[in-house]
Amino acid sequence: REMSDPEKPTDENFCLDPFGLTHFLPMQTSDSIPPLFIRGLGLAMKRALFLELGELDDDFKMYFEEVDLCWRAGLQDYRIGYAPGAIIYHVGQGSSTKSFFLWNRFRGRRNRIWSFLKNAGPLLLIVFVPAHLLVCLFSIVGNLLIGRFKNSVAETAAVTAALYHIRIPLSKRGKIQGSRKIPDSELVRRGFIVLRIKFLHRILDPIFRNRNPV
Repeated sequence: REMSDPEKPTDENFCLDPFGLTHFLPMQTSDSIPPLFIRGLGLAMKRALFLELGELDDDFKMYFEEVDLCWRAGLQDYRIGYAPGAIIYHVGQGSSTKSFFLWNRFRGRRNRIWSFLKNAGPLLLIVFVPAHLLVCLFSIVGNLLIGRFKNSVAETAAVTAALYHIRIPLSKRGKIQGSRKIPDSELVRRGFIVLRIKFLHRILDPIFRNRNPV
């Protein structure tokens, strides 16, 4: 729960689509759906598992690092559980430095790209790279047109940094992909990755769902 509004639950079950966009579903309405990613503010696991998964990625610093960790857990066929009786009070963006430059938006966008480059299988990655860059371009231009210049600057810097330092996620990709226990088709079946883009659904859904697990 946010400290600014303690009575309002903020726990959410969320997943990704091939565009790299996040889809949210309140936990209270998803009892039959196991959590796919958990916000870092309420994430707990055994130390041995944390070390096995490679810990939080230090290069991320903050934002999207819990998604990256949960994604790696999913690739190792671990399931995430939800404790409905647990309540954690959270100061929203309490770790963020308030400055002219929007570091939270910068790191969130950059780390999202890096996480896909590390964790996505070949087919999903082929779709994601051009699709997400297109989404970023529309967002950058859109923010400029409506006068949100800080957002546009942060997003431009994020994409530039992600691509300029692309060796960072790619240097970790081999180990992650080499040790994964389930394919993307299984992640799609479990709802970990959703194919909600209508014009892509007819093309991608048969590809991912009909591939035999390796």
